[in-house]
Amino acid sequence: MYVVLVVPPRFRPLAAAAGVAFTAAVSLGVVVIKAHYPSDVLGGLLVVGAWTFAAIAALRLLRRRGPDSPPHEQRETASGQVAVSLR
Repeated sequence: MYVVLVVPPRFRPLAAAAGVAFTAAVSLGVVVIKAHYPSDVLGGLLVVGAWTFAAIAALRLLRRRGPDSPPHEQRETASGQVAVSLR
């Protein structure tokens, strides 16, 4: 899914949709040919999601901050954005 990071911003939704479609096709394929149980596929997707969010969090912590960037306590976090959207 790194392609979303390297394509121009206007093509990112298309790249993300292609990635989701490919992931769904492969996931369905390994279940249909009985190479894995559905729970194996779901577990794999959850592990990938956890590592992805951990990498995003690490990149945000290591990102250089410019002189005009807000202090750490004033920036909104991803978990804060999720919490706000769930209300």
